Amino acid sequence: MDRLKILITGISGFIGRSLAEEIINRNLPWDISGIDIKPPMFNDCKYLKAINFETVDIRDEISVRQYFNAKKFDGIIHLAAVSRVIDGEKNKQNCIATNFKAQNTLPKPPRCRIAG
Repeated sequence: MDRLKILITGISGFIGRSLAEEIINRNLPWDISGIDIKPPMFNDCKYLKAINFETVDIRDEISVRQYFNAKKFDGIIHLAAVSRVIDGEKNKQNCIATNFKAQNTLPKPPRCRIAG
């Protein structure tokens, strides 16, 4: 079976990082890529070696378009978000740009497969 090419947005956040670690620990046949505005901080360097990370700001439509023009994925797990209420209150425009508008910059995968 071909390896699935999966992208995790927000891979530097708690959920994105935890998901990447779990996928790697389960030895799933997935090639994991991750994007975020800062590199993920894993407790074990084996995770960073197993992930193709690039700094991409999903609020920047041009950067997102350039990234996806160069990459093809079977699936996208979109976890990038401003998740702390206090951060959203401090910078409402950033919260709206990240949590709402940026979703429209992400392409839909051309096909979907279920890993077994």
